[in-house]
Amino acid sequence: MLSNFPKPYPGELFYSVLSRYFAQSLETNEMNFLYDLFNTRMSTLGKSIPYNLKKILNELDIFYYLSLPEVIKKHTLFYYYSNFHPRFEVENTYSKLLFGEKKHNKVFSKGMDLVNRTDYFKFCPECMEEDYEMYGETYWRSLFQIPTVFVCPKHKILLAESSVLLTTKALIVATEYNCIRSSSQHNKVTKKSLFYLLLLAQESKKLSNENYDLYHKSRLNIIILLKDMGLLDRYGSIKKLELVDRFISFYGLNFLQVIGFNPTQFANELYENVHLNYLHYMERLLLIIFLVGNIKEFVNMPLDSLKHISTCENHYCSEKPLLKFYMLSEYGLRRRNIGTISYHCKCGLQFDGIFGDDDVMLQGSKYSYYNDKLLQYLYKHIYQNNISIKSIAQKLQIEIITVEFSLHQKVYGIIEKTNERDYQFYREKWIQLIHNNPKKHYLELKYTALPTYTWLYRNDIEWLKNTILNLENNKLDIKFIRKRDAMFKEYLRKKFWRLLINQYKGKEISFRMKSQFAYLDYMKSELRYYSSTIEYIGKFRKIRKKYHSEEIQIPYM
Repeated sequence: MLSNFPKPYPGELFYSVLSRYFAQSLETNEMNFLYDLFNTRMSTLGKSIPYNLKKILNELDIFYYLSLPEVIKKHTLFYYYSNFHPRFEVENTYSKLLFGEKKHNKVFSKGMDLVNRTDYFKFCPECMEEDYEMYGETYWRSLFQIPTVFVCPKHKILLAESSVLLTTKALIVATEYNCIRSSSQHNKVTKKSLFYLLLLAQESKKLSNENYDLYHKSRLNIIILLKDMGLLDRYGSIKKLELVDRFISFYGLNFLQVIGFNPTQFANELYENVHLNYLHYMERLLLIIFLVGNIKEFVNMPLDSLKHISTCENHYCSEKPLLKFYMLSEYGLRRRNIGTISYHCKCGLQFDGIFGDDDVMLQGSKYSYYNDKLLQYLYKHIYQNNISIKSIAQKLQIEIITVEFSLHQKVYGIIEKTNERDYQFYREKWIQLIHNNPKKHYLELKYTALPTYTWLYRNDIEWLKNTILNLENNKLDIKFIRKRDAMFKEYLRKKFWRLLINQYKGKEISFRMKSQFAYLDYMKSELRYYSSTIEYIGKFRKIRKKYHSEEIQIPYM
């Protein structure tokens, strides 16, 4: 049991409590003191978030001392930290906060800080004077060590830097000797700047008292708000100059200078690599205040501009998909940065699009499925429920040609259950179709009854080939040829146009279009009938080498 362990003052950092305990103890060696306290050696001690906290609290009288949740909430910056990091990191840090960090079967208790090695403990000179009058000593406050707090909300003055590094290995109490009013206190702060400094402190305090799940809501909400404010171009990329101008207009240069924030550098970082989850504490919080004004409004904002994709576009599914936003340059694959939105759903649907204006988003988007999931849908709804290919393509949000291609496939890992009755059923159905249309070409019969044809193609191909030998010489209907020709050409044209809209470079366009030709391998035998499609493919193949070598300068679309 620890005796005479000091109770924290209001808002006191737990490190400060340990420092005061050491100062009043008879121990002169800090390492020995910490070893006795934690039963482990430590090279450094975390100031913002201590580790192995439960070890100390277990040694205290629970009726006399604060509870564990109270200590974590009021005397560490764990909640502030949790709002800026993914759940798995937060859970890991929480475990260390309680029980320490295990390495090589030994427990370490050093803890962690939120800022870099050049930062010092901050204090308010007015608060310090009041502390001496009330307690006879002063202490390190949790709120003042938050990276986004620059003023004392109570006295409305700038915080001063002490002479104690946040990364010090020593247990140093706050005193009038290491907390000396600095010249920064005399910096001129305008009324507008003071308003935003106080707002920043207020919102920071909220984050230190509650986990708003800010990290996981930030990227989605920030991108939507940037778009709604007209700060994304038609390809979903940041308008750098406009963002800088509006940031300066909103906050004012005096405020940005006081906090040491460079809006131009920030805009460049957003444009080059907007993985918004990696924004610094300051960048994220400033952006949120700029966009909506405060944390609570931000985390509770309705996603009106995403209503059309807030549920899965697969009409057979009612799940809420997992949305992801990125700004991509893709390491040289694209001619310029674009903003993309994507989601995947439990049903197997994957959506990829550009988060720009509606026209670009529509033309630059695509829906796809994992092969096994898609075939499960097709087998169920086409063969069991007799849904037409056109209808299921509409419901699944994919091209008719994609359905046709998939029906021809045998996917590794998927075993199609068949029996003698199935063979008999589909053979009889196909023979009856030939019998009723003896003068029609087999391609017309194929697309009249594609489910039947593709079942035989997948499971009884040799028998199928023998049945169509005599039908290959029949004359093809000109209307059928024109319809199929137009459909195939439009399919390839859309794919090519989507690659242009997505700002891919010529080499990447060449590669991806080549894969599309391979994708249509199943219709090789019929391609010779489709003159427009052949001409389109021929033209592309002529310029493919130029695309591949980047000889063709593709303009920004």
